[in-house]
Amino acid sequence: MTACGSLMLLIPGCRGGGSDLMPLDVGHTWNYIVKAGFDTYVTPIKVSREISVANGNGVELTSTLGTSRLAWSHDGLLAERLAGTQFAPPLPLVFSTEETHERPWKGRVVFVDRASPATASQSQKGDDDLTFGGKKIHCIRSTVRLQTAAHKIELITWFSAGLGIVQQEQRTDDKLLVKLTLLPLKQP
Repeated sequence: MTACGSLMLLIPGCRGGGSDLMPLDVGHTWNYIVKAGFDTYVTPIKVSREISVANGNGVELTSTLGTSRLAWSHDGLLAERLAGTQFAPPLPLVFSTEETHERPWKGRVVFVDRASPATASQSQKGDDDLTFGGKKIHCIRSTVRLQTAAHKIELITWFSAGLGIVQQEQRTDDKLLVKLTLLPLKQP
């Protein structure tokens, strides 16, 4: 199902009382290497504007993969939309703490124009390191497991303070569909 491939977060940051896990200003752009099946390409993700999300201040991000709408609520980053897939209520993606317990979610997911009831859980590991730009960096790895009547979707995202999303993988029915990797900024 191609709509499942559009769940990729596209969220390198977020305003509105957020966390340094997601530093962001409108107009900021990140570049990601996208691997989807046999295709590999670079796509920019831009914070296009501030909007109301989940009854709070949030942002809209745009890229060739779609539009995402996010907001921080208390210590959690919530997604009302991820690359065109809508969630009601908003889906929790990451929390600013390094806690590891699972957080349940139950609601409706709309892929393209098909609504489906769904359940999910979000958990995270606060001491996961990745190599980025030739250096090891501290990351929080968040895992969202979403279950609909038709599909099992797993979204694993590595967040690093000051950078946002460093890497993200989406598996649908245990198959890796899409992987995003942040390109390091070129030094002058």
